[in-house]
Amino acid sequence: MNDLPAPLRSLIEKVLEQIPGGEERIQELTNRQGGRAAAAIGGVLGATTQAIVQVVMMLIALFFLLIDGRALVEWLEEVAPLKRGHMSELMAEFRKVTVTVLVSTVATAGIQALVALVGYLIAGVPHALFFTFVTFVMAFVPAVGAGGAGLAAAALVFFRGHAGRAAFLAAWALVAVGLADNVVKPYLIRGGVSIHGAVVFFALLGGLAAFGPIGLLLGPLIIAFFLSVVRIVRREYPRET
Repeated sequence: MNDLPAPLRSLIEKVLEQIPGGEERIQELTNRQGGRAAAAIGGVLGATTQAIVQVVMMLIALFFLLIDGRALVEWLEEVAPLKRGHMSELMAEFRKVTVTVLVSTVATAGIQALVALVGYLIAGVPHALFFTFVTFVMAFVPAVGAGGAGLAAAALVFFRGHAGRAAFLAAWALVAVGLADNVVKPYLIRGGVSIHGAVVFFALLGGLAAFGPIGLLLGPLIIAFFLSVVRIVRREYPRET
């Protein structure tokens, strides 16, 4: 620790003073909990890597759709067992839902960051705007999310000797920031597509459980496609009265 820069060494010494037993206690806890910490970090890294791979694959598919999407739609209209125009209707629904989900995801991350900023200011987190930006970025990372950034800020406040503020910020991160994603995103998606809010909510949960992070996009898409097919069938084959 003597090789560390003076400001960092001073901060670590203050943290150690707040912990009973000092360095010996830290060493004991490290030896005891090292395996669990390594497993937790491995899980986070694994989930993040999987999400990155899925996003890259989605971007590759998006590239080819943008380059030759019109020809693909025309080919699907030729081979699909549907009347001409139905495939274009389904593709229009696909585009509408995709844009809505992507925009709502970015907007939800922004709202979570703003909610977190309120907590940071109340708890007296240093460099609150920096942590707000980190919260916005982490909102896109699976298994961590915006709440994880808030918990990291709470740990910093705790080590600075403000246990009460840290407890408040941890609760704020888990409740206000963490649950905002489950409330705001379905509401925003419902505003962009003609689907009931409860259906959107369960589509997000089901997509996440079935496909992982990419399911947040696939879940609403599958529901929207299903409802579009139902509308086409009802229009083409109306019930006899």
